[in-house]
Amino acid sequence: MNSTARPAGPAADSRDRSGERPGVAWMLLRAGLLPALAADGVVVLAAIASGGEAVVGALVGTLLTVAAFGVGPLLLRYARNVEPVLLFALAVGGYLAVVSVLAVAFALLSDAAWLDGGWVGAAILAGAASWLVGQAWATAKLRVLTFGDRVTPG
Repeated sequence: MNSTARPAGPAADSRDRSGERPGVAWMLLRAGLLPALAADGVVVLAAIASGGEAVVGALVGTLLTVAAFGVGPLLLRYARNVEPVLLFALAVGGYLAVVSVLAVAFALLSDAAWLDGGWVGAAILAGAASWLVGQAWATAKLRVLTFGDRVTPG
């Protein structure tokens, strides 16, 4: 009898030789990207009433959000087979790097006359919140094993 637990989910039966589901990182990326683009689309539409600088600010905020949050699932995909403590350190380090890059970008763009900084912030907040909700939903649905026993081929 096989005592290795297999996680359930949409792709539980399609595994490669290592026991991992192909494309989980891409599914998590898409699960965060689509809600973020939808939320930031609403912010861009709302910015139209405030003029060109507001629209440019909302678009810059959207690009910053997608660039910052899109890197995470792709980087952690390559660190999946490391020890849990090292994976945690990589996740925290990646988070600190993203927050630092966003802070520097926001500081550099805060004095730009060609965009409205308030709309940059609104787009970042809307995109980040919806990205995290979408990614949390997908993680719960996919039931991705982060730590523990690897699934062995039958």
